[in-house]
Amino acid sequence: MCTGIDTFSKLTYGQLLKIVKTSDTPIYPLSVLEWLDVRMGGSFSAEVAKSQLQYIAQYSGGQAYFPRFAQEVPSVYQQIAGQLRTEYSIGFVPSNPVHDGKFHKLKVDLVDEQGNPLRITNQKGKQVKYKLVSRDGYYAPKS
Repeated sequence: MCTGIDTFSKLTYGQLLKIVKTSDTPIYPLSVLEWLDVRMGGSFSAEVAKSQLQYIAQYSGGQAYFPRFAQEVPSVYQQIAGQLRTEYSIGFVPSNPVHDGKFHKLKVDLVDEQGNPLRITNQKGKQVKYKLVSRDGYYAPKS
């Protein structure tokens, strides 16, 4: 658990994001920011730290969590464990395999055979909600 407030890093936030974007590891920050805010009567504001943790999670393919009460932490751990158990890995070969070392955006959608958004139903025919979490791009190798 962390606050997300940088107190003594040797890297800049930009350097950290580049490392996160190039890694193959989803990051699930669990921050005590909301908990501190509740405990301190709303006097603790750290929107920048919260935003930065959300970007770190988003760029890695993970998700950030900000429980307001200590009792919420076990369910957060259960959600993270559930996400890791249902994680799939897909690969692709870009149609333009340029080796420029730059970041290339990706968009991942689940679609049916006709290209429409995928509709998943359970045994009773009821639509199942799903959430797609993916990286928003990749760094091409540099020649």
